[in-house]
Amino acid sequence: MKSNKFLLLALVIFHQSVLAQKALHCLTNARIYAESGVIENGFITFQNGVIQRIGSMAEWKNPGGDAVVIDVNGQNVYPGFIALDSRVGLTEIDAVRATRDFNEVGQFNPHVRTLIAYNTDSKIIETIRTNGVLIVQPAPTGGRICGQSSVFKLTGWNWEDAVITPDDGYYIKWPAATETTGWWAEPGEDRSNEQYLNQIRELEEYLSKAKAYSQASNPPYDVRLSGLKSLFAQKKRLYIRAYRAREIRDAILMCKRLGIENPVISGGWEADVVANFLKENNVPVILDRLTRLPDSRDAHVHSPFSLPAVLDSLGVLFAFSYAGDMEAMGTRNLAFTAGMARGYGLKEVSALAAISLNAAKIAGIDSLVGSLKPGKRAYLFVNKGDALEIISNNPTRIYIDGEEVPTTNFQTELYQLYLKKYNLNNP
Repeated sequence: MKSNKFLLLALVIFHQSVLAQKALHCLTNARIYAESGVIENGFITFQNGVIQRIGSMAEWKNPGGDAVVIDVNGQNVYPGFIALDSRVGLTEIDAVRATRDFNEVGQFNPHVRTLIAYNTDSKIIETIRTNGVLIVQPAPTGGRICGQSSVFKLTGWNWEDAVITPDDGYYIKWPAATETTGWWAEPGEDRSNEQYLNQIRELEEYLSKAKAYSQASNPPYDVRLSGLKSLFAQKKRLYIRAYRAREIRDAILMCKRLGIENPVISGGWEADVVANFLKENNVPVILDRLTRLPDSRDAHVHSPFSLPAVLDSLGVLFAFSYAGDMEAMGTRNLAFTAGMARGYGLKEVSALAAISLNAAKIAGIDSLVGSLKPGKRAYLFVNKGDALEIISNNPTRIYIDGEEVPTTNFQTELYQLYLKKYNLNNP
C-alpha cells in the first residue's frame, strides 16, 4: 500500500513537472538585458526551455490559454552568469582533503575528467546560484597537464542531468618564467626560473608525442596519451594557465608549432602587455579574480582592477573567473568582479558580457546560452536592482533551462530562522 502511494506521488510530481516545462512563460514590464541591447520596458517569453520572443511592451499581446504571465514590474532580467575555470562541484570543504577532487597527483593527467567527478549535491551550488551564476566549467588543477573540463548547469540529479558540454577542453599549467619570493602579504623580489626552458621543452615533447599517437593507425594503448587524442583529432580547446607576458607569448607560439588551433589563456595578469599578439592570433583570455594584490611589487595597486578596461579597449576577447583560494564558495562573488571592473572604467555592457556572452564564446557554447535571444536556452534571472553590486544582487526569480528554481539557499534560510528567533524581522 505504501509503495503504491509513493508511486502515485511520483507520477503526480512527474506530470506536474512535464506540464510546467510545456507551458509558455512570459515575463512582462521588465528591463531586459537582451543580446541586441537593453530594452527598458519589455517582455520575454520562453517555452520548453527555449526563449521564444523578446520585445517592447508596445508589441506585447497576451497569449492567453495556459500561458504563465508574470508581471515583474520594472525589474531587471539578466542572462545567467557563467563561471569558467571553476572548482564548483569538485570540492566541498577545502580543509578536508577527501572532498577535494580537482587536484590529482602526477605531472601528466590528460585522462582525468571532471565530467564524472562533478557533484550535483554540493551545498555550495545553491549559494552561488542565488547570486545569478547558473553555469560553471569545473576544471582540474593538479600537475602540468591537469586534465579535461566540462560545462554544467547548476541543477540536476547527477552529472548526466547537469552536463551541457562534456569534455569541452584540456587545462594545462604553463611553467612560471619568474618566481616571486616572500608571501602574499609581503611579496619579495622576482627571480628567474632557471628551469623554465627545460620545463617548456618537456611539456612540448609530451604534447608532440601525444599528437603522433593520435595520428597513428593502431598504437599500443596508453591511457594518458589516449586521453589527449581529441585535442588534435577533434580540435578541442587547450586552456593554458599562464600569467606573465613572456609565458603567454611562449604558450601561444608552442600551440602554433604543434598545430593546436584553439588555445585559451587563463590567468593573464600581463595580458595587456601582449594584447596585440593575443588579438592577432585570436586567443581569448580568462582573467583571474580582480580582488587580489598586484602580481608584482612594482605594479600599481589598482592594476588588477583596470586591466579589463584596457583589454576591452584593445579588442581582446576576455571573461572573468574566480580562480584562487576558496574559489568554489567564492564563485558567488563573480558578478561583483564584473562590478569592480566597471568601477575602474569597463563599460557596463562589456562587464556583463565578461560573465555571460564572452564566457559562452570562449567555452564554445554561445549558440546555446550566454545571452537573451530567441532560439537560445532560457538561462536567466530577475533582479530588482543592479546584479553587479553586492547590496542589490538579490534575484527574485531564477530559471535554468526554462525551469524555475528556488531563490533561497541554506544560508538564507538560517538567516531568516535567526531573525525570527530574536524577533528581528518585525519593525
